[in-house]
Amino acid sequence: MNLHRVDKKPDWELIDSEDHTSLQRIAASTSGLVTPGNAITITGGALVAAGLTDIYNGNTYRGIALTTAGRFADLFDGMVAHKTGTKSAKGEALDAGMDKLAAIGALGILAVKELVPIQAIGLFGAQNVVNAVATAIAKKRGSEIHASKSGKLNTVYQWVSLGLFTLSKSIEPQFNGASKILEAAAYGTEVMALGYGAVASAGYIKDATAKLPEQTEDIA
Repeated sequence: MNLHRVDKKPDWELIDSEDHTSLQRIAASTSGLVTPGNAITITGGALVAAGLTDIYNGNTYRGIALTTAGRFADLFDGMVAHKTGTKSAKGEALDAGMDKLAAIGALGILAVKELVPIQAIGLFGAQNVVNAVATAIAKKRGSEIHASKSGKLNTVYQWVSLGLFTLSKSIEPQFNGASKILEAAAYGTEVMALGYGAVASAGYIKDATAKLPEQTEDIA
């Protein structure tokens, strides 16, 4: 899994400005705000928001489809940013922030609609809180922190589990047998998500508590 991690400087600052592509020139002139990756991130977030709204209003199947499309977009924003040479810390922060907002919205709405077992809501919510707090502490201390492979897999399996639970509950009245199969798959992916999440959380906590290198003072 390529994590497309960002250097301290955005991609376009690592090469001569005369060699910039049109997309890199736009990124540079907007301080990294207008980029293909950011456009995909925002579009994905909008689809998730629309999908969760549908689920809340009872349009469950359409909501699942829109939310799935939105989360699927999350697999490509980093890839597109990397391919176009427009990765930046702002894009990475936007992606991480959108992921957190989507998770909070999904867990809240699915809990209210009673589409996902409360234990899954609680465990996924706890992992997200731990990771967010550890990341915030690490950044406040000046540590450079990026999403890990385990963290990305944790996110993927969380969403797959939530989707399977939701679909299982939705078809239960008409297709009880299929509903049970989906529910079993949902529990299986929940276990995988929790496993990857535990590894990711341990890494983020380590980053948050690691001893920082001593700063050397300049001698006047």
